[in-house]
Amino acid sequence: MEKDIVKIASNEMLKGSKMLGKHCKECGFPLFEDKNGSIYCPNCKYDNKNNLSKKEENLSKTVYSNEIINKKIDYLLKRLDDETEVNRIIEIVTAIELLININNRLNK
Repeated sequence: MEKDIVKIASNEMLKGSKMLGKHCKECGFPLFEDKNGSIYCPNCKYDNKNNLSKKEENLSKTVYSNEIINKKIDYLLKRLDDETEVNRIIEIVTAIELLININNRLNK
């Protein structure tokens, strides 16, 4: 573990970044500043400019995707309630099942 920290830090300094006296609020690793003045964490990829770590960014995308999928499922359920044709009912139920499966995979 300690060797990994030294390796990561030394690689960043070799790129020309400087280690700051501040630590990442996500993982506690020392923050670095690149030649352009951007502050970042090389360990968890926290980016001070966006204030989002990659984990938070992915979570944000997942939440947004879940909202869209849930809206589509609600729409299809309303359509299903009014539908009387068997083939259309099967199509709608299949679509709902597919959306639920996608939603479950996103949440893993």
